[in-house]
Amino acid sequence: AFDPGPGDGRNPGPIRLSLYQDGMSADADAIDPARDLVVEWTPFEQGADDPLGIADDMIYVIVGNCLGEEIVHSGHAISDGDALTFRATRFTVPAAALRPGEPFQLEVEHSEMDTGRERSIETIVTYAATTFLDIRTIGEPDGSRACPRVALAMDGGQTDRPRR
Repeated sequence: AFDPGPGDGRNPGPIRLSLYQDGMSADADAIDPARDLVVEWTPFEQGADDPLGIADDMIYVIVGNCLGEEIVHSGHAISDGDALTFRATRFTVPAAALRPGEPFQLEVEHSEMDTGRERSIETIVTYAATTFLDIRTIGEPDGSRACPRVALAMDGGQTDRPRR
C-alpha cells in the first residue's frame, strides 16, 4: 500500500532553476544555441534511496521545442541506468539540441518514488514537484519551421499555453 503522507501529502517543495553557459550565468531569454546549456536546481532535500532497490527518488530534466515536442530527456526510472536520481544537482542540454531564434521550454521535476512488487511486477507511484521555465535562443531562425511566440505545451501540467 502506498502512503500519501499526512496533511498536504508528500510532494517535494518548489524547485528553483539556474542556467549557465561556459561557467557564467545565462539569461533565459538570451541562450546561445552554439553552446551547451547547464541547468542547476535547488537540492532535492527529501530524496532518498529506494529500500527495495527498484527506483531511487528521481530528477527529470526535459526540454521541448516550440511545437511542444520533447527533444531532450535526462532518462527514465528503471529503463535507463544513467537517469538522474535525487543526488544530481545539474544536467547539460547539448548545444546540438537548440536552434537559433526559437522559444523552448525547460522542465525539471523532483519525484519521490514509492515502489512495490506484486507477483514479480514492479510498481511505482510518484509524488512530484515540477518547475517549468521558458527559454529563448538568440540568433535568426533558419525559417524551416514556424514557431509560435510561446512554445506549445509538451506536458499536461502546462495549463498556461495552447496544446499541439
